[in-house]
Parts: sequence; structure tokens; C-alpha cells
Amino acid sequence: MIEKVTAKEIGILIRNTRVSLGLNQTRLAKVCNVNIMFLSDLERGKATCEVDKVLLVLRKLRIQVKFIIPEIKHHIDDIKVCH
Repeated sequence: MIEKVTAKEIGILIRNTRVSLGLNQTRLAKVCNVNIMFLSDLERGKATCEVDKVLLVLRKLRIQVKFIIPEIKHHIDDIKVCH
């Protein structure tokens, strides 16, 4: 079964990891070369944060992300086209 992870849960994970490493938002933002507003939005679970920046923050915190790609032949019937 594939778990659905929400933006809010990712934000909580990032915040908890940052705090456990003894980093404040200013320091982590500087290390990741992002602004504090972005990091604040990310930690609050804002769903529209830029994916490349989210992945950068996760990498800097050494949080590993695993993507499970379904086989196309089993998945293609479930895909709906958005108009």
C-alpha cells in the first residue's frame, strides 16, 4: 500500500528535523540558499512551495525521499486526463 504524504506532514518533518539539529530558520535558509519566508511556508505545509527547493531543503537535512513508480501497464487505466 502506498502512503499519501501531505504538504503539512512534510513541513512538520522538516521543522522537527531542523529543531533537533539545533538550527533556527535563519541558519537553515542560509545553508539552503532560500529565503526565510519560503522556509516558513514550507514548515507550515504550504502546498504550493517549489518542488526543487523543497527537495534541496530535504537533502540539506539529510532526509531521504523514496519515490515508488508504478508499472505503466497496471497504472494507465487509473490516470485521468485533466482538461
